[in-house]
Amino acid sequence: MAQAILLLTPCLFSTKLTKKSENISTAAYTSDWLNGSTSFKKMLVLIILRSQKPMRFYAANFFELSLTTFVAILKASYSYFALMNKMSNKNQG
Repeated sequence: MAQAILLLTPCLFSTKLTKKSENISTAAYTSDWLNGSTSFKKMLVLIILRSQKPMRFYAANFFELSLTTFVAILKASYSYFALMNKMSNKNQG
């Protein structure tokens, strides 16, 4: 159980940060950019362009940290546990 919580924490925060990063371009566009200086508008365009692709967080470049990944790991872990438990009970009886 403790291992699941240790895995849940980064997955949860990674999902939250990814969702927040998806809103950066919209927030920049809805700002008061019409009254800004030319240099402000140029910087805002760069921010909007760079934020089109949301941030993704990876564990050692192996898998993406997200709640979807967390659920997939839990499902696979339970499947392996159930299989090994069934095989263990079969060998005993």
